[in-house]
Amino acid sequence: MKEKILLFLKGFGMGAANIIPGVSGGTIALITGIYERLIAALHNIDYVAVKLFFKFKFKKLFDKVDGGFLTALLLGVVVSTFTLAKLMKYLLEYHETLLWSFFFGLILASILVVMKRIKKWNLFIIFWFIIGTVAAYLITSTKSIDTPHTPLYIFLSGFIAIIAMILPGISGSYILLIIGKYKFAIGLVSSMTSYFKDALAGILKGNFSNVLSLFPASEFGLAAIFVVGCVLGLVVFSKLLNWLFKKFHDATITVLAGFMFGSLNIIWPWKKTVGTFIDPHGVQQKIQENIFPLEVNQMFFYIIGFIVIGFVVVYVIEKASNISPKKSKI
Repeated sequence: MKEKILLFLKGFGMGAANIIPGVSGGTIALITGIYERLIAALHNIDYVAVKLFFKFKFKKLFDKVDGGFLTALLLGVVVSTFTLAKLMKYLLEYHETLLWSFFFGLILASILVVMKRIKKWNLFIIFWFIIGTVAAYLITSTKSIDTPHTPLYIFLSGFIAIIAMILPGISGSYILLIIGKYKFAIGLVSSMTSYFKDALAGILKGNFSNVLSLFPASEFGLAAIFVVGCVLGLVVFSKLLNWLFKKFHDATITVLAGFMFGSLNIIWPWKKTVGTFIDPHGVQQKIQENIFPLEVNQMFFYIIGFIVIGFVVVYVIEKASNISPKKSKI
């Protein structure tokens, strides 16, 4: 039970991180010691697993995919996503700088934690760290584009975003921002959350007809397409990552650390707004540039303080993660 509760909390942390543009749930998984176990479990969702499902051999299926681990973790992710979406939206709107500061410290400390897992340093390892850093920097420096809200693009958005979500350093939320689907995805989550809340209230009052009238059929269909894209992306990419961990463990860890380092430019807390623009959906967006702190004032100390808090949180998480990561049977 203790293990399941800790896994739920780790999943909760992953879900919270995935909501923030610039922060990856994969980072949380990596620093809490469950990343490789997660990839191995996802790798086992294959043709054999599908056959077991349709043959109703649920016990064998549960064991094959490390079901206890995935259930506790994914439950935490789902609960976090639906409960924190509005909170994160509020923090991004009213306390953006302090939020960036906290996650800047968290990711910076996470890089140090991840680098400790590299068994032997050499020029080859340094080369892969540079590759990861440059790749993440180029991706996160890409300007956002606008894409249509068609089923195909929504499916591809889910497929691509989920890959980023399980990659430490590269945020799935930021990828959604780049391809113009972040507000759309958050809107879907918020809409479905409101529906389930109102539906539950209707059921408790015995008003079942009202539940059906509230059902957002069009939005539910789009959400289903997005989820299917996420599931397929997760399964396909986890197989590639699992193979990389087996064949090139240290190089893979190094590239992941490079991804985290190269993505720090997104959440650099010192920014200035140089303009605004109205996106194709009629929403006003800020144009910001990173700057160096030019003066020491009250906000400077707040930013430094939240960076330190981020460092401390990583230290506490690492110490609290005393469950040895198990690997699924492959």
